[in-house]
Amino acid sequence: MTIPPGSTALGRWGGQGVQVVARPQQTCGMALVERPAEEEEGPEQPEQCSEQTWARREAARSRQIAIGKNRPEYKRYLTEVPADKRDESQPLTPDPRARVSKRQFDRALSDWRRRLHEFDAQPRAMA
Repeated sequence: MTIPPGSTALGRWGGQGVQVVARPQQTCGMALVERPAEEEEGPEQPEQCSEQTWARREAARSRQIAIGKNRPEYKRYLTEVPADKRDESQPLTPDPRARVSKRQFDRALSDWRRRLHEFDAQPRAMA
């Protein structure tokens, strides 16, 4: 249900009125863009970002990945699992250049870090 800005809505507690104010629209990112009613029906499309915004996001994401790669569990993973021996079940570093939302990237980063922790929790293989 959408309540127009400037109207008053009743609160859940005590029936007090709450003033509804318009929030500023997100100008970039994966914000959803509403389509006019005359366009064909379908899912809403993400708004497009400038190259400068994507470059800034890539730099921030690369810093987050660098932090993960400096952790002891990642260093152990590198020494014990050579690149040519890796398969899909092992941790895969997220792509900082992927044009995905912040939430999607953060989830991929979190999964990667969690899988590295799980790898580090396993007993070391004896050579």
